[in-house]
Amino acid sequence: MKPQKLQDNQIIYRNPGQVVSFNNLYANILMSTGLVGLLWFLYILIDVFRRLF
Repeated sequence: MKPQKLQDNQIIYRNPGQVVSFNNLYANILMSTGLVGLLWFLYILIDVFRRLF
């Protein structure tokens, strides 16, 4: 991550952490679609792991 602007001794980052954005994505899917979205998300994860291993 590179600081983009320097104002009043505060470093402002444009890109948040990868883990935080992934947790927000997971929470957004879970809260917006409920149980169906959770099952769909788990199905995608299992399918990805089957292709990798």
